[in-house]
Amino acid sequence: MGQAGDGAAGSDTGSASLLALCKRHLQQWTVLLARIPALVSGRVPVDGSGVTQPVSVAALPLPSGAATAANQTAVQDNGRNRTIETVQSAGVLEVQTSATGANFALFASQACRQLTLLNDTGTDLEVQRGGTGQALRVQDGMGYTFRGLTNANQLGVRRVDQSNTQVSARAEWEN
Repeated sequence: MGQAGDGAAGSDTGSASLLALCKRHLQQWTVLLARIPALVSGRVPVDGSGVTQPVSVAALPLPSGAATAANQTAVQDNGRNRTIETVQSAGVLEVQTSATGANFALFASQACRQLTLLNDTGTDLEVQRGGTGQALRVQDGMGYTFRGLTNANQLGVRRVDQSNTQVSARAEWEN
């Protein structure tokens, strides 16, 4: 272990007490710390001149073809230009299923490009587009986004079981 009066060990190898080795390592740390330059405002200079050089992200060049504010609405997908649709306005609509059960209840008239139905009614619903043809089932607890619309009233909703117990279905429209 060593004595308090032991001097620092002369080398890292050889026989010395544990206390002498600790004193040697503390001396080496003191030398290393003296070689680290004084920090200026918490910054470490890296350019060798002693002055920290600020870098502005705005000054960095963009890679060729990088997205900028001017071209963010058009992207390329496998060589084809695609337009990213942006939402100009949005809101929530609610429709109550028909009291007869068999009829489809239309959403209120609202200009929109898409309508997202989130079915939290407790029963499965079906949605018919355009008033004719097959209906799409939207299970309870699920949602579905109907795209390619011009108006929310293009969609009608009814219970799959065609029960006359009315439920209210809510959807978010986006234009």
